[in-house]
Amino acid sequence: IEGSPVRYKTASTSWTDIGTTDANGQIVAELGLVVGNATFEIAYDDVTQRISQNVNGDPVVNFATVLSTFSVIDLESNELVGTEAQYKTNGIWKTFGSGTTTTQQELLPVTYAFRVVWEGVTKDVTQNIYLDPNVVVEISLVTVKLLNSQAEDIESTNIQYFADGVWTQFGDGHTPESIELLNSNIKFRVFYNGAYKEIQQNINSNPVVVFNTVSVDYQTSGSLNYSFNGGPWLAYSQPMEMLPVKYTFRFENSGYPTRDLTRQINTNETKSLAFIYFRTSDDQAIAGAPTQYNSNGWHNGAPTDGEGVSFNLIDGLQENLSFKITYQGASNSKNQDISINSYVNFNTLSVSMKLLSSTNEEIESDNATFLSDTWRQFGDGVTSESIELLDGTYKFRVYLYGKYKQTTQNITSNPDVEFNTVAVTMTLKSSTDEELESTNATFWSGAWYQFGDGITSETVEMLTSIYDFRVYYGGAMDQQTKNVTGNTTVEFNTIAVTVKLLDVDDNELTSTNVTYFITGNGWNQFGDGITTVTADLLPAYYDFRVYYNDIVMQHPQQVGDDPLVIFVYDPEPTENNLVITNDNANDLNGFSSSGNEVDFEGASVNTVPASLKAEGNYPNPFSTSTVIEYEVNIQSDLNLSIYDMNGKLLKSLVNENVYPGKYRVNFDGRDQNGNLIPSGMYLYKLTGQDFQDTKRMIIQR
Repeated sequence: IEGSPVRYKTASTSWTDIGTTDANGQIVAELGLVVGNATFEIAYDDVTQRISQNVNGDPVVNFATVLSTFSVIDLESNELVGTEAQYKTNGIWKTFGSGTTTTQQELLPVTYAFRVVWEGVTKDVTQNIYLDPNVVVEISLVTVKLLNSQAEDIESTNIQYFADGVWTQFGDGHTPESIELLNSNIKFRVFYNGAYKEIQQNINSNPVVVFNTVSVDYQTSGSLNYSFNGGPWLAYSQPMEMLPVKYTFRFENSGYPTRDLTRQINTNETKSLAFIYFRTSDDQAIAGAPTQYNSNGWHNGAPTDGEGVSFNLIDGLQENLSFKITYQGASNSKNQDISINSYVNFNTLSVSMKLLSSTNEEIESDNATFLSDTWRQFGDGVTSESIELLDGTYKFRVYLYGKYKQTTQNITSNPDVEFNTVAVTMTLKSSTDEELESTNATFWSGAWYQFGDGITSETVEMLTSIYDFRVYYGGAMDQQTKNVTGNTTVEFNTIAVTVKLLDVDDNELTSTNVTYFITGNGWNQFGDGITTVTADLLPAYYDFRVYYNDIVMQHPQQVGDDPLVIFVYDPEPTENNLVITNDNANDLNGFSSSGNEVDFEGASVNTVPASLKAEGNYPNPFSTSTVIEYEVNIQSDLNLSIYDMNGKLLKSLVNENVYPGKYRVNFDGRDQNGNLIPSGMYLYKLTGQDFQDTKRMIIQR
């Protein structure tokens, strides 16, 4: 073979070209001194072969090709003529011999890839022709079957195999079918019921290609179509043998939204379809509502979508099932035979809440709620609002002025929830039943609210409940608790209070300065200020004063218990001898003391100057009331207070700027809150500017 390049290398040298073979297939080269083996390489038809040889012992290196035969044998061992034959060298497929079997070609004895193409199928084999120069490719009988879910043969009218880059009909295209094909790894396709399935199989290992269908049994009362790979819609019939591939199913029913379901079918499926359809009273879709169905226990269904549909595939062929939907914390259930009707309808009701006045006019509440799983705001939380609710029984609440009314109502029978207020009137009447005006009228409902414009003879719409009402008049306040359910008129009354000044013989005396104390407004004239004087006051606790002969007498009294306030003027009271002294302190009911000289909050009674003098109290001891008398010689701020023996303030009787004069203050034995002070020894302290005086008193109940 002429023209084949040759090169060699030794252990100590790299590859060296020595030329090409001549017409005799030879090349002679002077190599010089070669120690040991040299490696020679020859190239032929883009393939190389190497031989290692000790040229000192044998300087002739022989290369030789072999005659390789390429043939294809059918099932009867007959050679197939005309089959395309190729081999690959240097990454390039070349024609083998004549290009069709059976054919021969001289090749170097190394390993080659061979290819044969028959009936559009390509078969590649790799073979060392040094070991076996005869390349034989066999044909196999390939069978394609389609079996149903019961492993029975069923007919496909279109089976194909992938040959020469295109899909080619397999035999007559009907299963089962058998044809001869090269022993190769071939892709097959079978069509059935509008879909196809592909399998790639090495038929050299297994020449029987089996496709299987699965049973798809979908129960629905509507129409059901399916599509494969974007193809046309085909009618589904229950049950149906289908190839295990991905389908899109379309469920349709008049009056309901169409639903498409894309599903990969892998195994036999038996399903019942249930469409839970959730709409409002005006046929609007409700999205996001949780659903459930009971099939051997409750299962979560799909939440409703934007069209109010929950689409569910339920295992098995079902008939009568329970379905449940939840909305606004409430749930409704219903039973339905989905083998007859797959569409389970739920609807809400339009529920309104109104708060009506006593004249049947709508009022806006402060808050409106309803109870489902918890108390929830009703719409925007105001009455005259409507919301959608599942039918059933709920509790409803409406709030106004901090109060609420609650009712339980079945909205199925009556979806209009109404609450009513009553017209509440506050009046203030005098002792002669004439209407008086208070400019500060309030009521309590978790907080104090102004009653209307805050003026009595006003009417306010209120929920029927129990309230505390207050009216202010003449600087005093009166309060009452009233249930306006039965009686909507809250009436306050003043009483005629009379202040008298008597001498010790019960003769009336005239004082031209009669006052009473108003918190926040100080001392105010009572009536015309001249005894005997009568004026209307609220039944409350007041301090009264009369001025007579340079003596100021003060007396506290609850005029609701006794509207007649009597002062008795005694220029020389004989009870002064009852003031506790060192001599008689230990004789009073077991009380002991160290006399008048005691320390009280750091002040001693010995610090009294001539400008202030506590004359004592009489009677002492006392059970109901006592008069504390004192004299002031200079104008001064003055405080007269009652303390227990631990120094705790019980009541402040006087706290004002006073002028020089003699004063008498009545102490009724009650603390600042009007509670009776228990029996025991107590202190009263008279404090002026830079002076104080402290004395004891005893209460005996």
